[in-house]
Amino acid sequence: MAGWPHHTSMDTTKIILSGFLEGKHVFAIFHKVDKKVIGSLGMDAAWTDREEEYKHLKTKNIGYVLAKDYWGQGLVPEAVRAVIDYGFNVLGFDAFSIEHFVENVRSRRVIEKCGFKFVKMGMYYAKQLDKHFDEMRYILMKGQ
Repeated sequence: MAGWPHHTSMDTTKIILSGFLEGKHVFAIFHKVDKKVIGSLGMDAAWTDREEEYKHLKTKNIGYVLAKDYWGQGLVPEAVRAVIDYGFNVLGFDAFSIEHFVENVRSRRVIEKCGFKFVKMGMYYAKQLDKHFDEMRYILMKGQ
């Protein structure tokens, strides 16, 4: 559902984690009770940067992944809200964008819970899977 295949080796996982650690705006989702990292949430270039209507805004795109055993516990909406607050109030962003594959109903629920507004349909090419996905694109403006 995230656009890449499951890791097949510890070496692959180490490469992915190394990339996350080098990123300036990638956060681990740490489960306090289980004392382990169960996912990540990052801010990256926004689809809005390519849209005339929005490219004047200081915007980041939010993306997240969570281990399946932890789905449905409200952890991702909590993490997304924290990053939104940090982005608006500390980093001075004007907006956040986000998207999900059409068939990913769980991500749609997270996005709606966090107050994002649907803008348009789009297409995402997952290079690692060599596959195109229809996606729904959203935006959340500061003060909305």
